[in-house]
Amino acid sequence: MAVGQPAFGSLPSSSNRPVITVLGATGTGKTKLSVHLCRQFNGEVISTDSMQIYQALDIVTNKATPEEMQDIPHHMLSFLSPKITGYSVTHFRDKALQIMEDIWSRNKVPVLVGGTTYYTEAILWNTLIDVPAKNRSDQPYEPEIPASLTQMSNEELYAELRRVDPAWAEQVHHNNRARMMRAIQIFYDSGRTKSDILAEMRRNTGSDLGGSLRFDKTIVFYLDAEPDVLKERLDKRVDQMVQLGLRQELCDFVVNYPPPAGLDNIDRAMGIHQSIGLKEFAPFLQLSPEQRDSPEGERLFQDGCELLKLHTRQYAKKQRTWVKSRLLKRVKRQLPPVYLLDSTDPRAFDTTVMELACKIVDDFLNDRPIDHPQATVSEDHPEAITDENYSTNANQLLRCEICNLTLQGRVQWDEHVAGKNHKYQRGLLARKKRLESGQTEQALPAENAILKS
Repeated sequence: MAVGQPAFGSLPSSSNRPVITVLGATGTGKTKLSVHLCRQFNGEVISTDSMQIYQALDIVTNKATPEEMQDIPHHMLSFLSPKITGYSVTHFRDKALQIMEDIWSRNKVPVLVGGTTYYTEAILWNTLIDVPAKNRSDQPYEPEIPASLTQMSNEELYAELRRVDPAWAEQVHHNNRARMMRAIQIFYDSGRTKSDILAEMRRNTGSDLGGSLRFDKTIVFYLDAEPDVLKERLDKRVDQMVQLGLRQELCDFVVNYPPPAGLDNIDRAMGIHQSIGLKEFAPFLQLSPEQRDSPEGERLFQDGCELLKLHTRQYAKKQRTWVKSRLLKRVKRQLPPVYLLDSTDPRAFDTTVMELACKIVDDFLNDRPIDHPQATVSEDHPEAITDENYSTNANQLLRCEICNLTLQGRVQWDEHVAGKNHKYQRGLLARKKRLESGQTEQALPAENAILKS
């Protein structure tokens, strides 16, 4: 059977409902590959990007253009008003699964592609426990959190999280508003704490990442590129966004959809207002239209562009870390076949990425052995993650009272206490105590992590 002619028939069972997933950091070529696979294998794209679901900021959120889509149907794009702030990963999962059923019913293949990794994870795995709400709003996507809560400072918000879910507060940094708000929202909406829900998940599945794969016939492509090449590519992407009209798009957006708490409180925003590419330009957007055209306005806009480049690179690094820690090294988890595709050289993209991916998909759809090594590691690999509570331990907040720092996870803690600054501060503290007590020698403080509580 030729490439491009999938072997499945009417898709009567879950084993014959194939799912193709394209993962990778921003700028690795996910859109180009996903469209090509859809053209070759009768597929339709399902975007798994949490910001592209909104009907605005097409340039900022890097939505595929009509030219890039090449007439391939794209789902989960631009269907929500920017005024909606309570759309959750659970809402997304339920809608995406319905679309996938429709695609299969038409004898086609869903191709998941996008950068919000936990949205992709919610579709591929049985990771979420549905919590029945004790109160339902007539507006299903509006959060059940009182409006006064969204106006709280980070410190006030963290205090509220400690009140309703102290166990989860130990896993969340006090500057991470999105995670704090989500945990509080779960409690307000259901009467249950997020920590209790995760504990139930671990009891039911034996893992802190949830249950089994949702679909038997799943394959994942992971696109990656050399860090230096990716950095240059991402910087050029921001320059291209400016050429496409980024400045005007931002100005129009804040007129039509001003942040509820104001631009000076953009860090407290929910929904699309928390998107990378908006908050970086808050100082510029706070100017009047006349001031934006001044030299000062131009300077602030360029500052925003540099911040956008920095934050985009940081986000790409975060995406790469997620794939490696949750998909490639997590040997205790049920994983689909994952194949690494190197998109470093754009001149070789057709051969090193698209042709190779098509060969793998053709074998995958026709149930033939795939003659290409998988990217996942074996259990005896030195980088394999065998701890079933790895994520919980990695997120735990640890307090160094000597340096007045809060660190997240044992890795950060170990690096900190082994560093020069911590040792220097320990020495200063020891000398201070010796002087105060009149002693000539005194043992240094023990290296004990103090849980943030």
